[in-house]
Amino acid sequence: MERENKAKEDKEKIFEIRKGRLAEIGFVLNEERDGFFWLLEEKEKYAIRIGRVFESDAIDFETDFTDAKLFIEKAKSEAEEFEKQKAIDLQLSINDAARLKKENKARVAKYSNDKKVLKEFVKSLDFRNAVPELDNENMQYILDNILLELENTKGLLLTTINIF
Repeated sequence: MERENKAKEDKEKIFEIRKGRLAEIGFVLNEERDGFFWLLEEKEKYAIRIGRVFESDAIDFETDFTDAKLFIEKAKSEAEEFEKQKAIDLQLSINDAARLKKENKARVAKYSNDKKVLKEFVKSLDFRNAVPELDNENMQYILDNILLELENTKGLLLTTINIF
C-alpha cells in the first residue's frame, strides 16, 4: 500500500513537472471543461488529453511535447510568411494604385481638349423645327416622351464623354 502511495505521489510530481513544461510553451489546462491541455495559436488549435500527460511514459511524453513544439514553430512560421506576403501584396497594390493614378492623369490630359469640344457639340444640338401643334390632345403624351428621350439622349452622350 505504501509503495502504491509512493508511486502515485511520484506520478503526481511528474505530472506537475510536465504541466509546467507544457505551460512554458503556451498550453493551458482546462480540467473542468473538457480535460485537455489546449494551445491556441491564432486560428490553430492543438490539444493533449490530461490522461495522456499523466499516464504516458517519459518517451511518449517527450514525443508529444516535441510534436507540440513543432506545431508551434510551424504555426509561427506560417504566420510570419502570411505577414510577409501581406506586406508584399500591400506594396504591390500601392504601386498599382500610383501607376493607375498617373496613367489616368495622362489620359485625362490627353483627351481634355477633345472632350471639351464634344461636350460643346452635344450641348449645341438643337432641333431647328418648332415643336408641332397636335390636333389630338391624347397624342401630347407621345410628343412629350419624344422630347424627353431627346433630352435623355443628350444627357447620355454627355455622360459617355465624361466617362471616357
